Amino acid sequence: MVGREVEQAFADILVAEVAAGSPRALAVRGEPGIGKTLLLEHLAATAEAAGFLVRTDRAPGDQARLFGVPVGAGAGRHRRHKVVSRLLSGLPEGAPLLLVLDDAHRADPATVELVGHLLRHPPGAPVLLGLALRPRYASPALLRTLHAAQRCRSLDTVELGPLPAEDAAALLGGAVAEPDRARAIAESGGNPFYLHQLARTPGHGTGAPPAIVASLREELCDLPAAAALLLSAAAAVGDPFDAGSAAAGVPLPEGEALDLLDELCRRDVVRGTEVPRRFAFRHPVLRRAARGAARPGVRDSGSVHPVPARRTPARATAERRPHRGPDAVRLLTQALAALPDPLSATASRLRLAIATVHLWGSDHEEASRWAGRARVAAGDPVLRGVAAALLAGAGGRSGAVAETRTAADEASALLDPLPDDVIAAHVDAVALLGWSETTIERPGPACAHLRRALALAGRTGQAYLLPEIHTGLAAVLTWTGALVDAARAGDEAIACACSSGVADSRVRALGSRCAAAVVAGDLTVATRLGEQTRGLTGATPEVMATVAEVRLAAGDHDAGIAALQDAGGGPDLPRIVHSRRPYWFALLTEAAIRAGRRADATGWAERAELAAAGLGLAGRTGWALRAAAAVRNAHREHAPAAGTALRSAELLERAGNPVEAARSRTLAGIALGAAGQRSRAAAELTAAAAVLAGCGATALGAQADALLRGIRCGGGGGAGNSARDVLSPREHQIAQLVASGHTNREIAEELMLSVKTVETHLGRAFAKLGVSTRSALAAQVRTDR
Repeated sequence: MVGREVEQAFADILVAEVAAGSPRALAVRGEPGIGKTLLLEHLAATAEAAGFLVRTDRAPGDQARLFGVPVGAGAGRHRRHKVVSRLLSGLPEGAPLLLVLDDAHRADPATVELVGHLLRHPPGAPVLLGLALRPRYASPALLRTLHAAQRCRSLDTVELGPLPAEDAAALLGGAVAEPDRARAIAESGGNPFYLHQLARTPGHGTGAPPAIVASLREELCDLPAAAALLLSAAAAVGDPFDAGSAAAGVPLPEGEALDLLDELCRRDVVRGTEVPRRFAFRHPVLRRAARGAARPGVRDSGSVHPVPARRTPARATAERRPHRGPDAVRLLTQALAALPDPLSATASRLRLAIATVHLWGSDHEEASRWAGRARVAAGDPVLRGVAAALLAGAGGRSGAVAETRTAADEASALLDPLPDDVIAAHVDAVALLGWSETTIERPGPACAHLRRALALAGRTGQAYLLPEIHTGLAAVLTWTGALVDAARAGDEAIACACSSGVADSRVRALGSRCAAAVVAGDLTVATRLGEQTRGLTGATPEVMATVAEVRLAAGDHDAGIAALQDAGGGPDLPRIVHSRRPYWFALLTEAAIRAGRRADATGWAERAELAAAGLGLAGRTGWALRAAAAVRNAHREHAPAAGTALRSAELLERAGNPVEAARSRTLAGIALGAAGQRSRAAAELTAAAAVLAGCGATALGAQADALLRGIRCGGGGGAGNSARDVLSPREHQIAQLVASGHTNREIAEELMLSVKTVETHLGRAFAKLGVSTRSALAAQVRTDR
């Protein structure tokens, strides 16, 4: 299974755990053709090789049999429970059993109840339950059962996403020539089944290959007639398509078309895009299938006239906004000079407007100067509060932590007690206050101010503020570990920014949403968002650093380090605001260690410490301490490294950042395991895994879980566990090359593997041996010689 090495490795781990006596369950989720059945087949083959009794079934299947055992037609849940009991009782003592249920989304109620029973009451015998399902077609009862099992940690879930382009190319091999090869890869959307069918039928014209049409027939035929008609019209318009254009092609009233599009979105036939009222087909081939099935009367794209965009309240409000830049400053300054009373409320408002223009133009020094003048001259406490909010915003953007704290305290004291009808004229100040509080690690007040600003902006029609408010909310929710809500806020920020047409807002929204996706471990989304920032004006160093972080999270350490330094202007990151550098230095430290660049890692850890010094921010100090702990652990100072990592976790918890605190606890667990303190290591890794799972940080949680399993299976540097005993032959071979000083790319070339496959093997070796660095892995291998 090309591109599924990590998922296969995870399946292998589950088989090993069940063979050791622990019952487990695995649910494989994904769309049709994505590879769920193949992964279950790999699971079955691995289990059979390990001595399991393997029984497979497919829902709904033969109603008179279950897992190959006769139950009688229409058998209820009691008969099905007896089947499992009979299988267990017929096993030799201690013999493991694998039960595989494919297409579980089609399971009848009695089978769903059986699955729930097995998950709620795991057998005392070594049983592995494997399920494959399409979530959107599963019954609510099955989804509730699986969700409850996940919360109780009795079920592991693997979500199979689309293959990256390089894996799709590897899957095709050299059997398909260009341009058919590139077309098949692009049109498949990363779906292996679609990829093979498109490659085999290069001449299928505008329609989809017959095998794909057959696989989609049930889905398309199940649509309501009006929805199917609208889908055909949308296919004729294009991909993506505008709701109004699709409705005009049928024709249908636009309101009815939007209702039908909601139904198509619910069925995951089409999906919303970042642009309001625009939709895209789930896969390009789905559009081809729908277009091929177009009904009479549906006009082709040549005869469908796009519906002009309506003048929405958001667009109208944005068009009423004052001009920005030097001209705005000049006009406002002239108006201020013409006033007879420089201490009047009008004069204060003009100073505040000038400060706002400078702030959005990133001239933070001038913004602070004009906001300071307004605060001194304003007699109205409301205007003083707005001025203080502008000072906090300028301080937050320039990294002046002490000034930001003082100004934010004053702004909160003056603005918070005011009723909504007064604050409605100053929603931008409340939003700016909330944003500034994110920069000084006050997530609670920041979230409260941003939510108030969001409600007031929506209620009063100030839609031009929505992109920045949603972007700030995405950032603070990511900080607090509310990653699902952060993703939702980021998506709203992108949609509002696209609607407003302000390029700077769109870049900031994309960066904030990308950061949330990285923390959640959704690298497919993060990569797509990062690519969308290319070519856009207003890409800040921090946004570009976030894009570089995607490469680091994907394991491309050397390229990610280079991109991050390029975004920051060099090794010292001079382009990034001083108060935000500790995080990026800590990230560079850990990436350098993984790349085997220990001297560089030491330098960046020292820079992280210097950047955090004097800020008085717990989270920044926590990041610097984690960098120091990673370097100590790389130098095999495991006990001191563990202590430093735990102090880092405490500070990050105090700052209200549970995901980053859990990352520090994971590092502490690694160091403790390497120091031989396996019980303490297990405790820290257990705590970290629980927090990460609760926040939805899937990749980081999986790493903590893998390390924990390595500790419990005897890894973690314990005596008597040599690398040769613990690692597979391929893992040991790669580890030996690491010990010889080879880079991942050099290893890939020597062994004729992909770099990603090498990284997968190394990740498994790290987990099994309880180490986190190449040097520690090399040391373990050398002790075998």
